[in-house]
Amino acid sequence: VLRVSLGCFIFFWVMFATTFGTRKLQGVRNSWHSGCWTLKFLVYAVSIVTPFIIPNIFIQLYGEIARMGAGIFLILQLISMLHLISWCNKRWMPYAGSNQCGLFGLFLSTVSFIASFAGILVLYILYVPNSSCMFNIFTIIWTAVLVKIMMAVSLHSKVNEGLLSSGIMGSYIVFLCWSALHRYYLILRFIFLVCPST
Repeated sequence: VLRVSLGCFIFFWVMFATTFGTRKLQGVRNSWHSGCWTLKFLVYAVSIVTPFIIPNIFIQLYGEIARMGAGIFLILQLISMLHLISWCNKRWMPYAGSNQCGLFGLFLSTVSFIASFAGILVLYILYVPNSSCMFNIFTIIWTAVLVKIMMAVSLHSKVNEGLLSSGIMGSYIVFLCWSALHRYYLILRFIFLVCPST
C-alpha cells in the first residue's frame, strides 16, 4: 500500500511541478495538463513501478512522513470545504437588509440536512449489523450529534448564519464518517480474509 501511495505521490507531484502557475488556456503547460493522456499514462506507470525498486527502509520512512502529510491534507481539505461553504452562503443566502428571497439557499439547506440524516440512517443499516459493533455505533452517533450541534449553533441568535452552511458541513461530516467506516470495514475484511483464525 505504501509503495502504491508513494507512486501516486510521485505522479501527482510531477503533475503539480509541471503545471504550477499555468494561466493561459492555449499554453503548452495547459495542453499538458488537459491532454497528452498517453504520455501521462506512461508517467503514471513509471511512477507506480518506481517505488517497488526502492529499499524498504525508504518506504518505511515515507510511511511515517505520509502520516503527517495525510493530516496536512485533511486540514487543507477542511479549509477548502469551508471556503466553498462560505462562497455558497454568500451566493445563495440573503444578507440582512437585502430584498433577496433566498429560496434556493433554503432548498439546498433542506436537501443537505435530509441527505445528512438519511446518510446516518444508511450508515446504521450498512455498518451496524448487531449491537456488538461499538466502534461503528459510537462513530455514527457522534456524527449525528455533531450534525445536530452544528444545526443548533447556526440557528442561535448570536451566530445567525442560517442553515445552509451547517447543512453542507453536516453532509460533508457524514461523508467523512462513511469514508472512515468503509475503510475500517475493508481493513477488517482483509485481515479476516488473510488471517481467518483471528
